[in-house]
Amino acid sequence: MAIEATVLPLKTAYAFGSEHDLQAEVDEIRGMEIGWNLSYTSSVRRGYVVELFEKRGLLEEFKAKHWAYGNTPGGVKERDRYLRIKKRYDDFLEGQAPPPDEAEEEADQQFAAEADLRDFLAKTPTCIEAGLRLALSLAAFEARIVEASWFADCAPSLPLGEGFHPRRLRLISSQVGSIAPAMRGRRTHRERLALALDLLADSAFDALLEPPTAFADLPEAMPRLLRGGLCHVVTYRSEACSA
Repeated sequence: MAIEATVLPLKTAYAFGSEHDLQAEVDEIRGMEIGWNLSYTSSVRRGYVVELFEKRGLLEEFKAKHWAYGNTPGGVKERDRYLRIKKRYDDFLEGQAPPPDEAEEEADQQFAAEADLRDFLAKTPTCIEAGLRLALSLAAFEARIVEASWFADCAPSLPLGEGFHPRRLRLISSQVGSIAPAMRGRRTHRERLALALDLLADSAFDALLEPPTAFADLPEAMPRLLRGGLCHVVTYRSEACSA
């Protein structure tokens, strides 16, 4: 059974825009290099698509044909969130981005990550079901299986006989973007991030990094990089980042 898209389907939106004489605008959105937080890449593009369709009076037609979820209360909230993330990106490009509110930043990151995850998993329900079946068949006695997939309105067929009862297996849903309840009260989001950065400051991790390559030199360096390695460093605008 096909799963109805809850996340605005980008590829479908691009095709829809092309059919309505927006090929140049669609190509610009699809091809833009988003030099910001990678977590937001798809959500930023969706924000531009929503804005484009609204300006051309096409959003309602697009929702009617390809994104029925967009007319639900949840879809309206997603539309607003896409536009908000897109606005934050525009402010970033103009150098006018205000200091991020920690709670808002965490909420936006969780939203963007879950949107990408739902979009991916909704396209592969058959593979997801097969993976869950495999987990049930391999799980040891009294094992706990954490199901992170997004089945939406798809009803998977699972073998809950066989070893499920004799091995006392437990099947629970994941907490995407959240810390388990037993661990959640120990540190705030800021404290967890600070601890992670502090641990990464250990010079022992330097052994995992390969010599840096300037972004402009990547075309010549790609044959060497494609041969493999651990963690290569690319320097971009005089700032080092791992790639």
